[in-house]
Amino acid sequence: MVYNPFTADTTKMSSEEFEIYIKNLMDKLISNYNLDYYSIEHDKKIDTYDGTYQIDVFMRYEMMGIKYLTLIECKKYTHPVPREKVEILHNRIKSLGAHKGILFSTARFQSGALLYAETHNIALIQIVDGQLLYETRSLSSNSPSFTQCIKTNKYKSLIIKKKNDSTYCSVFEPENDKQLLFKIN
Repeated sequence: MVYNPFTADTTKMSSEEFEIYIKNLMDKLISNYNLDYYSIEHDKKIDTYDGTYQIDVFMRYEMMGIKYLTLIECKKYTHPVPREKVEILHNRIKSLGAHKGILFSTARFQSGALLYAETHNIALIQIVDGQLLYETRSLSSNSPSFTQCIKTNKYKSLIIKKKNDSTYCSVFEPENDKQLLFKIN
């Protein structure tokens, strides 16, 4: 089944459908840029000196004569994404010589995953469908805080970033090409 990248309900997708959805979303978003070249592949298998890797979404593009490689992993989870999933992506980035790694999830990220991603420059993006509450655990304390990040029936993408001792939530609204920034703690 093909999902509209700007209106799909990711809660009803299988893991493979979520991966294809992210591929189509990235294809739609990157096609808006004036790149010399780009290609996006789903479920790419790559042989390297240290083994064979399966990458959910494999993206190559060229800008100003410079070639870039981005590895994208997709997690259709109902539980928080642990640090080890970000570590695995980081190891794949190093082994494949990629320039960037992005981890998309339908669930939030554990504080250790946020810290590791920030340290290693990996983007963590949570796809949020309709009136879901985003739960975050403060990186400076053990008490959870709850923030209503979005109240809409259309999907949004949610980028979680730790800076100093604060956690920020950046929401991208594709229907009006806007990005909103919230400080969570």
